[in-house]
Amino acid sequence: MVVTTASVRDSPAFPYRGLLLDTSRNFISVAALKRTLDGMAACKLNTLHWHITDTHSFPLYLEKLPNMVYYGAYSSEQVYFPADVREIIHYARVRGIRVLPEFDAPAHVGNGWQWGEMQGLGKLAVNLNCWNTTDEITSWMTKNGYGLHADAYYQQWSIFQSDNDQGL
Repeated sequence: MVVTTASVRDSPAFPYRGLLLDTSRNFISVAALKRTLDGMAACKLNTLHWHITDTHSFPLYLEKLPNMVYYGAYSSEQVYFPADVREIIHYARVRGIRVLPEFDAPAHVGNGWQWGEMQGLGKLAVNLNCWNTTDEITSWMTKNGYGLHADAYYQQWSIFQSDNDQGL
């Protein structure tokens, strides 16, 4: 018997088909990221969850905060510049993959944040549980009328996350 007509329906069972890469703990070159994206496209994966920063390293160059990469990258050769990020996002988009960048801050912060004290900004990497034990933070919160309760700290954290320059 010969089939003369056929209909094939092919659709993914799950809308989010992704891969997480942690380039904070293990730097991955742009070329290797592109090879990974090619493999993802071949396997019909559609999301690259890119864990760029963490306490281990801060390999992302920020034009407004270049000290983050200076103190945070494993080396000057293991850095992602804005053009690299744009290139990776474009490369992924052409292959039907969205890039979901993750920047751990202010939690899970370590390398990259050491420059704050030298610039007169105090310790930039403090954990929510420690905020009430840090004089410079409690003084700032009190002086600016925010209080010292958890909700006040979460409010400031929200301002920090929204890239508002009124935060800590």
